[in-house]
Amino acid sequence: IRDKQQQQERQPKKKMSILLTGGTGKTSLRIARLLSSANVPYVLASRSGTAPSAFPDARACRFDWNDSSTWANPFAVSADIKAVWLVAPGLLEPMKAVRSFVALARGKGCGRFVLLSASGFECGGPNLGEVHGYLKEVGDKEKVEW
Repeated sequence: IRDKQQQQERQPKKKMSILLTGGTGKTSLRIARLLSSANVPYVLASRSGTAPSAFPDARACRFDWNDSSTWANPFAVSADIKAVWLVAPGLLEPMKAVRSFVALARGKGCGRFVLLSASGFECGGPNLGEVHGYLKEVGDKEKVEW
């Protein structure tokens, strides 16, 4: 077991990027700063498609929950996205959009989703609670990490 462990430690780490939806929002930018200081590649996805001037080296793309034609844009910017910081859409019923985007991202090789949520939304309840319940369901089936 020890030899196998040492062999794994010597292997180069797999390159991966993290997609930050809501890319110009408060939480996404805070995470971007942390990722940048840790030299972890990331993509800022926002409706504007541009990174704030404080992030001159950031990769950015247009992403709009109301326009599904933009959902593949992050994967064109970086083919190695393996995790998504998911700021759910501000839609009355976000579940349809989230389910479709998660399916697209999984098809591109992404296997981890972290949902920005609020404690007021119970898992499986309405709105973001439904999104939380969905991610828990696919996570429990070991189809994604959440």
